[in-house]
Amino acid sequence: MLRKKSWVTPSCLILLLVLIMFFTGCSVWPEYYFVGRIGDEQISTREFGAGCNAPGLQLRVEKPDGSIIIYRGEGEDERKIRLLDVTVIPPAGDRTTYKANSFNPLVQEIVQKAQIQFDYYLKKILETKTMPLFSKEATPG
Repeated sequence: MLRKKSWVTPSCLILLLVLIMFFTGCSVWPEYYFVGRIGDEQISTREFGAGCNAPGLQLRVEKPDGSIIIYRGEGEDERKIRLLDVTVIPPAGDRTTYKANSFNPLVQEIVQKAQIQFDYYLKKILETKTMPLFSKEATPG
């Protein structure tokens, strides 16, 4: 009696596992996932990069005047996200991207200021998301 050959081989299972991991990805900074308002600004974040190997975080800030600032950073270590670049889109629509690895001292100064703003927004996102934990109703006693 002939047995029908199964398509489920070890190599197929490995390929299936790799595809599942690739398409589902992994979230390196789930604590920074945010879509909403902070003050009068519309904020959204998303992760980017090739799977878990080169994770990055993109933070988009829409200002009340219609301008948009897009911060893109990646993890330098477990505690700090280093800014890679910042893109500024004024209401007129002329997009300019400033790279952290620029040799231009003026661009380096812009990126340093953007890093401070980026860190501020990440802190505000965590404060906004954890606010219910620190309300009087949530605190026993």
